Formats: sequence, structure tokens, C-alpha cells
Amino acid sequence: MANHPLKLMKGFKDKRGKVFYGVCDVLDVKRPSAFILENVKGLLRHDEGKTLDTILKTLRGIGDGAYAIDVKLINTQDHGVPQNRERVYFVGIRKDVLHKTAKFSWPEPLVRPSIEKFLDRRDRVATLSDLPPTSSGTAHRNVKTVVK
Repeated sequence: MANHPLKLMKGFKDKRGKVFYGVCDVLDVKRPSAFILENVKGLLRHDEGKTLDTILKTLRGIGDGAYAIDVKLINTQDHGVPQNRERVYFVGIRKDVLHKTAKFSWPEPLVRPSIEKFLDRRDRVATLSDLPPTSSGTAHRNVKTVVK
């Protein structure tokens, strides 16, 4: 597993890391009013923060500083996605558009309802006879752990 391509964290030396510069070229040519980019949480600490600094410097340099750039680590589970997935988000808003609109602000986390609100009410406590079949390995082990 040590040589798995997703675990190498090569940054810009990886061919996938070079995609970023292609995106910046498109942004520079097309100059959209706004853009959103996202990446993995590990980006924040990659190469002792130098990768993040390079990204921010590059984004802020598009169009000689045409964009106001903001960056934030957001967990998708706090915004309606049923998955615990922390991602780094970059938002760029063209400065001439930003002055005509309200100030950008990140969305506040949503209140997450308890799973119990969506489940049928239990009439009795689960027993070992309620276990999923052993062929359902993980489910069988998880339920067995809780029932004990």
C-alpha cells in the first residue's frame, strides 16, 4: 500500500497536481464572475504549508489580482451531505463583481437531525437472534458488538 498513487502526496510533482495550473489558465482566459475549487484536507499541511501558499499566490495572481480569494476547511456532513468528509474549499470572486454584490460569507453549518428521527421505533431490545447473517461480515460484527 505504500506505493498507492493516492498516498504519495507528491503535490505539484504528480501529474494530477499539474491540473491546477491548467485550471488557472482557464480561469485567466475565461474570467468567470466566481469559481469554487476543492481539494483534500491534507493540502493544508502538505510540504509544511508551502503547497497551500503556492496555490493562494497563484490564484491571487490571476488577471493581475482580479480575484478576491478565500479558503476554508469544511466538513461536508455539516452542510447536508451524509458523509464525514473534510475538504479545503477555495472561493474566488472577481473583484469588479464583488464590489457590486453583498460580501461573500461561508455558509453556516446546518443542524443535523438525529438518525432516530428517521428510524422505526423499536418495540424491544435487539438480541443475538436479530443478527444479520455471517455472510454480511461487517454488519454482523457491528450488530454483534452493540447487542452484547
